[in-house]
Amino acid sequence: MKKLALALFAVIMLVATTAAAHAIGVSRGTYAITNDGVDATWIFRQEEAPRDLVADTHIEADGTPCPGKLDTTAPDPPDGTRVTAHFACGHQPRHLRLRADFLQRLPSGHAHVATIDGAEHLLLLAKPDVDIDLAAPPSPGFFGFVRAGVEHILTGADHLLFLLGLVLLRRDDSSKKERMKAVVFVLTAFTIGHSISLAIATLGGHAPSARIVEPLVALSVAYVGAENLFAKHTVAKRRWMITLPFGLIHGFAFASGLLLVRLPRKDLPVALVGFNLGVELGQLGVMLLVLPLLFLLARRERAYDLVRAVLSAGVLVCGLVWFVQRLL
Repeated sequence: MKKLALALFAVIMLVATTAAAHAIGVSRGTYAITNDGVDATWIFRQEEAPRDLVADTHIEADGTPCPGKLDTTAPDPPDGTRVTAHFACGHQPRHLRLRADFLQRLPSGHAHVATIDGAEHLLLLAKPDVDIDLAAPPSPGFFGFVRAGVEHILTGADHLLFLLGLVLLRRDDSSKKERMKAVVFVLTAFTIGHSISLAIATLGGHAPSARIVEPLVALSVAYVGAENLFAKHTVAKRRWMITLPFGLIHGFAFASGLLLVRLPRKDLPVALVGFNLGVELGQLGVMLLVLPLLFLLARRERAYDLVRAVLSAGVLVCGLVWFVQRLL
């Protein structure tokens, strides 16, 4: 059992070193169809804008490659970069294929929201291309944002470790039913918190700077790890009280991506509901895997206490590492 606990600690530390910072990592591209090709406009965070963007964007019209030419590169306030280019196809495309190879130069969790002929398409490192029949009616973008929410929570090491730390409750003398009730309260408080701040930031059009939010997210991870290790009494019944404000912080981190892609105001409610639903589905899926294992392990008191202590130490160390990295 000690070897298992040490192995789990090693896995968490590996996560900390390979996922040092987890801003949402979302960019937006608008690909407007013209009589002779495609006009592309991209918006990235300044620090994420890839080099050779045009060369790493491949567009085919009706099976024929369309060479691209850079037009402009300019700041996009407050902290973005706007790039425009034209892809010459020689005719108006009827069938378009887009492949975003620039995703290979970005963090693995990065999502590119491509608007083509009025429809939203989510491109990821695992699926960087899309084929579109321009003669067909555009498909709604709701499920693309649901998928973006799922991808965000599943690729967000900081959010996942925060959730893990929340459910690593003491056994004490509480019953399984009481611990399950505490877990439900904690997760509900987190959901309410991040839903409120996500809605406020997205619909209001402004969120605190990522330079403030991301270190606070890291501190929230460190806090739950430290509380698990050093609190002298059970925190299960009152943990929801600190989870709610921490949920607000995580919600602002979620919102940064939706603000960056600059959706038309009429599309914000659909995007907000879809993205938040995706986050909840991803969170639910993770908990359905983790909670049965924890409750099963809790039958062996010494084994559970050891694993809980090792995992909590890993959560604490990861939070502190991320906090320092995000301040630098």
